[in-house]
Amino acid sequence: MITGSENPGRMPATLRRNLSLILVVISLGWLCLDAPGPFLREAYFVLLMLALTVVTRSVSWRLAVLAVSTGIGVAAPLMVAIGWLLARAGFDVSESELGSWGVVPFLEELVKLAPVAFIAWMYRRKTKLTLNPSDWLVVGCAAGAGFAMVENAQLVGSDPGVLRDMAEQYGPTWLVPGAWGAAGFVGHAAATGFAAAGVGLSRALGREAAARGASRVPGRVALAAPFAWVTLEHVLANLRVSTGSTAALLLGNGRLTPWLFVVVVALIVYRDYDLARRALAHSKILRVRRALAREALLGTRLPTRRTPWQRALVAAGELRLVNAAAWCTLERLVTGGTAK
Repeated sequence: MITGSENPGRMPATLRRNLSLILVVISLGWLCLDAPGPFLREAYFVLLMLALTVVTRSVSWRLAVLAVSTGIGVAAPLMVAIGWLLARAGFDVSESELGSWGVVPFLEELVKLAPVAFIAWMYRRKTKLTLNPSDWLVVGCAAGAGFAMVENAQLVGSDPGVLRDMAEQYGPTWLVPGAWGAAGFVGHAAATGFAAAGVGLSRALGREAAARGASRVPGRVALAAPFAWVTLEHVLANLRVSTGSTAALLLGNGRLTPWLFVVVVALIVYRDYDLARRALAHSKILRVRRALAREALLGTRLPTRRTPWQRALVAAGELRLVNAAAWCTLERLVTGGTAK
């Protein structure tokens, strides 16, 4: 029998992964050298989102790295290509024209969701599972961060004074470090995470409504409202930068959005944690696995040669398993059924 590694027509899986990792490291290294401050801020944001969802997401940090790389290698080049095509068609998208604030914001917010949709499709294809709301949040933030890294490097390269504008931040900067006070924009990472979180919440509310026979209107609102909000904020921010218009001030110059993002993060983490708690309460198998993972993490069972880091990875894997099981049995759990 010929295996994948013996097939001369295929590159070994390990080699493919290593080559992909090398390309990601090179891209991140170049962006870090080009604009270290903005780059580190976006990287911090992704790590923070991974930490805040560590007990609720069902995907590993590797998927977040993939999302960052697709934001860099897919979303950013795609937006450049769209801008080139618009220019070739005679549509001006320069800062002083209507296109810069009337068209570009909508296109950017839409394009940044393309990597998120691709990852969700790929994850479903490989695992037969779907992303839970915490997963949508993390993948969205990571894809938006990758896009922001490229744009920030370009902005800093063409106008070093933009660093001064980036320094004028507002809101809970420890949680949303990319919110620009000067422009009134929450930043690409949080904006894409906000829109993607709306998709996750919409799916959860829709499934709950179907299980209970309730109205699906809240789910539809959760799907459309976040994307519409961040797009409107982006339009107003670009309008102010391009024309000096004070229209953005009518909505507080974007100062509300970071706090809305905090509320959405808290809501998603709480809902997914509560769902996992109910799954554990209804499944003896999951409770046993969680207990074994806790004992392995604390080293209270038989001596093991695993390092503390390896034990932590095992425990994290068990958490993801619980969250995946909870998401798969959501309908049963919300109606009081039993998860096996």
